[in-house]
Amino acid sequence: MSNAAEKQAIQFEMSLIPLEKMNETYGYSDLNGKLFNALFLDHGPHQFDFLEKHLPIFLVKFQAYFGIIQRLVHNEDRILMRVESTPRNGIPFLLIKSDQEKIRLINPMNYSDEVLTVQEASLALSVFTYNYFYEMAKTETEQDFCIFMMEYLKRLADFNYKEGLDREQQPHNVLGIFSLID
Repeated sequence: MSNAAEKQAIQFEMSLIPLEKMNETYGYSDLNGKLFNALFLDHGPHQFDFLEKHLPIFLVKFQAYFGIIQRLVHNEDRILMRVESTPRNGIPFLLIKSDQEKIRLINPMNYSDEVLTVQEASLALSVFTYNYFYEMAKTETEQDFCIFMMEYLKRLADFNYKEGLDREQQPHNVLGIFSLID
């Protein structure tokens, strides 16, 4: 099986916010919308050219900052986690590389201790990573995109929580995500 086929095998387990409502997210701008689409949804032939023009070495920086964050918000065995180097089409954040179905994360800053799926843990750690990225950003474009992504990911978790309430079931540990990031 090719690497590309393996990367497409995982389905996003949450519901995405409808694209027409993305502009309601704090920090949204036309540029941030295009960067979001290029990074996570539209994997066309010029995807990385557009990203490099507006967010040079974005994925490399994100991976490096993720490495710092995952040492602070750690799992119970303190096993170092890695994030994938390229985004998967249709998943709005980079995924943690893991053979486990569940990951226990501990945030020593607020004493939360949560067991999450790989995708839920990836979302939570992405919020922290974008916050750190914002602090380290060298350009206004990086800062603006990081603010937008933090807000989008929090809104995505909230959207899935409300959707679960509508179905009278909660298929995701959204409260666990909020417990970690608040």
